[in-house]
Amino acid sequence: MRQNIKINSQLDALKVKEVEKIFYENIGDNTNVVPKVTPFKGINTDLLYIKDNKILFVKFMDTSEDLFSILDEELIEVMNEENELLKLKMAQLHSNISFNYVFIMPYVDIEETYDFEDFVKNNIIDKSKINSIINNPNELDNYLKNGDDSGRINPPMYPTKWDLYIDGSKNPLYKLTWDCADIPKSDYSKVKILYCASDETVPNTY
Repeated sequence: MRQNIKINSQLDALKVKEVEKIFYENIGDNTNVVPKVTPFKGINTDLLYIKDNKILFVKFMDTSEDLFSILDEELIEVMNEENELLKLKMAQLHSNISFNYVFIMPYVDIEETYDFEDFVKNNIIDKSKINSIINNPNELDNYLKNGDDSGRINPPMYPTKWDLYIDGSKNPLYKLTWDCADIPKSDYSKVKILYCASDETVPNTY
């Protein structure tokens, strides 16, 4: 597995659940995995799984069997609404990319689907299904949709020289220049600056 980001956090939203750890250990080497992805505001997923130019958003649910026995229909409806919202957002902004969104519920067995039979079949992985997938990770591929040939998922890499200048006496404090034929000098809409460092590196940054 090629995991693009490693997260070790005490924040509840970023903590890796126990079932996630088992899941990561069994993912094959020919996949790309990005944890804790928010594709759109209000939609928080635990994992973006990419294989053969096919993408799968995954959310791991901690729902207990006791809670699910009381709120099963309501929970299924909420998950279906989130899936429909993601489909709507993707159709509006990335209509040429096929994807799927699955909810992994390792502690419950779903027996009643109510009016959500297709959603439960194609978008929920319950206890029986996840055990089978852990034993045979390739079964997860059954939830992947058709691949993407537009280059949006794995875009071409452009040779780029980046220079970031920081001057504490100026406003703004930084000036970014680059040399890339694909991005005009004046087009900042395609440029994002992300600074990542631990607390120990900050005093040595200036």
